[in-house]
Amino acid sequence: MNGWDQQRIVELARRARVFDPGSLDGVPKNLLVILIRANQDKRLLHLGELEQLCAWSGVNAKALIQLQNQTEDLVNQARHTLLSQLPQLTRPGGGLHPEERAQACWNDCFQFLRISFYGVALQRTAITNASGMHALAELYAYLDVPVPALLTLLDELAELCKTQADAADAKQETTALSETLLHISRMVRISQHHDETKSF
Repeated sequence: MNGWDQQRIVELARRARVFDPGSLDGVPKNLLVILIRANQDKRLLHLGELEQLCAWSGVNAKALIQLQNQTEDLVNQARHTLLSQLPQLTRPGGGLHPEERAQACWNDCFQFLRISFYGVALQRTAITNASGMHALAELYAYLDVPVPALLTLLDELAELCKTQADAADAKQETTALSETLLHISRMVRISQHHDETKSF
């Protein structure tokens, strides 16, 4: 047993919202409903949903669909790079051991990427919820999540997204995806710093 207070974990998890529909001024209500429902289901946007969002924003839907289809591969590549640099993370005593902790980290990486796709589809980079990110930082601190490793993972994912430009003929979309991921990474860093210093 880790001695964690499950009630506190549940409460922090409830408050730990990354995506912020309230920041999307000017987005039509029907599109907000699509995003809110997709976020509630913690899933990528369906083909028709992406097309609707891109039709409104002017984003190249075909290019973004191609990129979204690579989500699993991108996360796996970022994971492989991280573990090649820091293999001790998943060994006994490492921050991502046992396997459940590693899987939670990879899942968080996927969640950050899918939310980034929401932002790119709308041509919006700043899509995070400040109070929700602070709650996420509290949750990470409470569960002793190796945040530096997660940030390395996000930064690697952002770089990988840039390399997809030629393959998908989507330089604008890959750049936007990378920038949105880096925005989330910065918000994680800021929120972590806030959580570390708020008692002073």
